[in-house]
Amino acid sequence: NTGGEGDLSKGPRGDTPGSVNSSEGTTLPPTKPENPANSDSCSFGDIIINEVMANPVGLAGLPETEYVEIYNTLDSTIRLKEWSFIYDGKKTVIPDTLLHATQYAVLFREGRDIYLEQNGIELPLSRFPSNLANTGKILQIKNSSGMVNDSITYATAKAARSWDLDGAGNWYFSHDAK
Repeated sequence: NTGGEGDLSKGPRGDTPGSVNSSEGTTLPPTKPENPANSDSCSFGDIIINEVMANPVGLAGLPETEYVEIYNTLDSTIRLKEWSFIYDGKKTVIPDTLLHATQYAVLFREGRDIYLEQNGIELPLSRFPSNLANTGKILQIKNSSGMVNDSITYATAKAARSWDLDGAGNWYFSHDAK
C-alpha cells in the first residue's frame, strides 16, 4: 500500500488511535473470540497497519506522540509472540500480546503519553523510532517466522493529521472537523 491523499476523515480530533478510522467508508464492528490462533498461520493482510501518526505537532488536547496502529482483520485472536515492527529496515520486537479479533494495537515509543479509544491496546516499544520521518518511510509487520503480514510506504505527513486506512484499502489524511 502507498499512502496517497484522499478524502479526509470526519473524526473530531484529527486521529483515531485504538478505534475505527473515521472516514465515511466501511467500519468494522468489534468482536472478541477467546482462542488465540497460531501466529504463523496468518496470511498477508490478516494483521495490517491501519494508521500512522508521523507528525503529531499541533494535536489539540492530545499528547504529541508518534504512533503506528495495527489491526487484526481476522475473526480470531492472534498471539503476537516474537512478531516484529520494521521501520525503514530496522526491526523492533513487539511484546508478547493477544490481539483479539477486530482489535487495534498502537505501537509507540515507551515513556511517551498516548490516548486510546475504545477497542485499542497500548504496545509501548523501547526501540520504537524516536521520530517517524515526516517525509515518509517503509513500515512492515512480520510474524514470528519472519513472514511479512503487511507492508506500506506512507507518504509525506501533515502536522496533526494521521494517515488512515479506509475499509476499501485507500489511505487518506484524518481531519479535525471542529
